Amino acid sequence: MSNKEEDSRAKKILAAIENQKYKSRTIDGIAKETGISTLNVKREISTNSFLNSKVMAIPGIKKNGQPLFVTVERYKRETPIAVRVLNLLKNKEYFNE
Repeated sequence: MSNKEEDSRAKKILAAIENQKYKSRTIDGIAKETGISTLNVKREISTNSFLNSKVMAIPGIKKNGQPLFVTVERYKRETPIAVRVLNLLKNKEYFNE
């Protein structure tokens, strides 16, 4: 795969994570929105240096057993410090978002 294809895929993934309709995204949600397979979304999020600098899994929180992803900027801007600490201390599962 060429660097341009990787860059394009990473930008699509980032755009899906930044989608303002959602507070955070699962791999399945990102894959559905972008048309990129869940395997490739997982691979890009874990190995792409551009995405690694922009995206994070919310510590301790999952939906349907999957980590929830958000941009680092949004997490820092919108998540109160007390909530961040609580997220780290316990596992929380969302069922109806």
